[in-house]
Amino acid sequence: MFCIVDAKVYSVLYLSSEELPAYLKQCFLFLASFPRGYKIDVETLSYYWAAEGILMPMYFDGVSIRHIADICIEELVKRHMVISERHVITLRFETLQLHDMMREVCLSKAEEENFVQTIDTSTANSKSPCKSRRLAVVRGGETFSVDKEVKNPSLRTLLFIKCSRWKATSLFFTRHKLMRVLDLSGVEFEGGKVPTSIGKLIHLRYLSLYEAHVTQLPSSMHNLKKLLYLNLAVYVEVYMPNNILNDMRKLTFLCLPKRLHVKTKLELENLVKLETLKNFCTEHGRVTDLQGLTWLRSLSIYITDERYTVETLSSSLSKLSHLESLTIYNKYYTPTNDDEEGFVWDFVNLKQLKLEIYMPRLPDAQCFPCHLTTIHLENCCLKEDPMPILEKLLHLKEICLGGTSFCGRRMV
Repeated sequence: MFCIVDAKVYSVLYLSSEELPAYLKQCFLFLASFPRGYKIDVETLSYYWAAEGILMPMYFDGVSIRHIADICIEELVKRHMVISERHVITLRFETLQLHDMMREVCLSKAEEENFVQTIDTSTANSKSPCKSRRLAVVRGGETFSVDKEVKNPSLRTLLFIKCSRWKATSLFFTRHKLMRVLDLSGVEFEGGKVPTSIGKLIHLRYLSLYEAHVTQLPSSMHNLKKLLYLNLAVYVEVYMPNNILNDMRKLTFLCLPKRLHVKTKLELENLVKLETLKNFCTEHGRVTDLQGLTWLRSLSIYITDERYTVETLSSSLSKLSHLESLTIYNKYYTPTNDDEEGFVWDFVNLKQLKLEIYMPRLPDAQCFPCHLTTIHLENCCLKEDPMPILEKLLHLKEICLGGTSFCGRRMV
């Protein structure tokens, strides 16, 4: 009886996937790349879709890639095809996953249309790579050889999910010149040097070296002019050639390494389409370069010296009217003037603000962004109770006071 019911439900679900619009069907089938129960990060997924050409930003003038992805996810949620989780404050989609039966439909359709191939290295019966243009490797480790296992020259997308300490050589980049999406999270390169042959992937639109063992990037990466997404969030110090980003004018997401070689000097003024910029450091770039990045929606910046005052930052960031999230760190410089005013700019769309800077006094409530929902203060050394000011912010839902945020005598 249960088998009959399941078969009928499966049949209905299968037909519902058939009725999806073409673009939404591709969004759905892409989810077959991920293992059972895996919570898919929506921000990452949105750039996978964009790099694949599934999302068409030209039809949504002035709307971010993430916003377009949210629209697609909303459609899938309404059709009960995915399970989603929203941020409790912003209500924006954070993660999504497939429930078991819908996942079976997704896997069946993906196999039927040769949409994506998956290799789970923890499963002995894992299939060998087929001719699919998309490949997802799950739980790959030291025993997985990308040079031996991945040989399809027509490959467009390669994802490594839940993988660590796997190795790649220059041979891999030489073989796969048509690649568009390349997630190399956790990869190890010999000597920490990314091979110069990566510069041959001129069609690449997505590149992630998240948590990879990388100490040096080649100058040939300046050939990757079609990149929309570049994640260089590695743990070790990295040397980047100074001109490596100049021609990446289509970048919308850029996460820089937290530790760059002292000789690295970056120029960002050409990256006018950036929507997200993480780990920008004043030691390696000019704050004035940010003036033209008017589409920025998320920015985190490290201030490492005395060259940049409140006035300098205010002048350079004042035109970023689309900014929704702003983080400013200043761990290395503490001014001695206790009378210095605290500062926050009136960004119309700013919702999340994190300040890790010396700021003995908060500005008046009317100086804060009018739609602020979250504020995080740390190392501010506030001398007066901040609550009488913060309680006047009508939309504020979350307050986080970190270490040494308050150094006064008493807080209500």
